Amino acid sequence: MQKFIIGNFYFQIYRVNGNIVIVLKPRIGTEFQKKLLLVYLFLLLLRITSRTR
Repeated sequence: MQKFIIGNFYFQIYRVNGNIVIVLKPRIGTEFQKKLLLVYLFLLLLRITSRTR
């Protein structure tokens, strides 16, 4: 498990049975900011998983 804080967003990343699970806990933020963060996380995880294969 890894814990991260970016801006007003706190999130945890887990690996469960080969799947990546993200738990997002926004403190304050607009829906647009939440979507941008999820896109950023997706791209980051895509990069990480491509290195581990």
